[in-house]
Amino acid sequence: MGTLWTEAVTPAELTGFARAAIEDVERQKGTLAVFLPNDSVPDVVVRTVVDSDGTGELAQYRSFDAETPIASGGKGSRKTFELLPLGLKERVGEYDQLRRQAGAMDLVKAGIENATLRVSQAVVDRLEVARGQVLDTGRLVIDENGVTQIVDYGRPSGNNITAEDPWNRDGADPVEYLISICDLYADLNQGSQPGVVLTSRKVVARLQRSETIRAIVATLQGAPSIVSREALTAALASFGLPPLAIYDRKIRGQHVLDPDAVYLLPAAGGVTGQSPLGATFYGQTLEASEPEYGLAPVDQPGLVVGSWKTKDPIGVWVHSNAIAMPVLVNPVASMVVRVIVESKTYTVSFGGATGGNAVLTFGGNTTAPIADNASAANVKSALVALDDGYKAADWEVTGSAGEYTIVTPGGALSGDGSGLTAGALTIQQV
Repeated sequence: MGTLWTEAVTPAELTGFARAAIEDVERQKGTLAVFLPNDSVPDVVVRTVVDSDGTGELAQYRSFDAETPIASGGKGSRKTFELLPLGLKERVGEYDQLRRQAGAMDLVKAGIENATLRVSQAVVDRLEVARGQVLDTGRLVIDENGVTQIVDYGRPSGNNITAEDPWNRDGADPVEYLISICDLYADLNQGSQPGVVLTSRKVVARLQRSETIRAIVATLQGAPSIVSREALTAALASFGLPPLAIYDRKIRGQHVLDPDAVYLLPAAGGVTGQSPLGATFYGQTLEASEPEYGLAPVDQPGLVVGSWKTKDPIGVWVHSNAIAMPVLVNPVASMVVRVIVESKTYTVSFGGATGGNAVLTFGGNTTAPIADNASAANVKSALVALDDGYKAADWEVTGSAGEYTIVTPGGALSGDGSGLTAGALTIQQV
């Protein structure tokens, strides 16, 4: 990569600048770190102990050659999570134009700081996507840059639900349903009700137009066509339901959380500190412990940034690096409920394959291999078997022998046909 370049700004200064800037951006955009707060650990490994009912606790942090005792009277399932490296580098374009100018160091430093903002934001955006996936599925699936890993935190399948009477259908009673799922959450969490119902503006708008909600807030002048946000909050509170919180963040045009779902979670806290749900653990990178970076031991865990200089070609690069991962320490304390179901139709073709198999992915879950000549019933069975809360009645599959029409209960359908022989998988939404 070159050599560490500190003439314009030191790594300690750049790291402090990056961390402060990211905190400001996260406050403005909103972050799921209020549920999985950032926590620094002096290692790259985190252990949890999860009981069969999904309740969990954080085990000791350990070095690679140390052993950790199992809690919960020996009945827990010990899970070890190795934190994953994240990083990005960017060439400082300003250096090309400014390096020959006298007295231009301040401008070079500004260019370095601008690049630092971009590469650091890319790292925290990737972590935000990971937090969303963890809250949505109870798992973290990584398949990028040569890294393939599936991390299952042990959330019970019963914590992933699809409403039997979706809220976008006539006659649905969201109040009674919220009461029932909050009571279910309490049953699974030793009597503790959820602290918040996290959802999208789309779901809130549906609640504001709900016949049930409108009847609750009706006055002598009759029921309004749409209730205000304040009236909705008061109506839900009158039934002892937790407050609604809106999260609609998108990253690269994609929703971080499903806009058709509600998430029952413990109450939000700060972006750092403790949470009964879990944390986003930052480990310590190798760079952070290098003397040239000048970071005090207490500051070494977390995102680190440095500027580097290359000779061939001559240039300055900003390099950000972190070892981090969101972890559900107490997976049963998260519950996701799909409350708006809008079907989507796809045509799926195996491209005349003569053998092999393909897999389909829906809602972050991937089917077992589907044979090239599978019947529609077999394809449907593979989709129904996904741990996504949907039932057989939610799926419709027609066709045969590698040519199918699939009606999903909402959400995107994708797949992988690399296992097919003499064929190619194509999926198109109708």
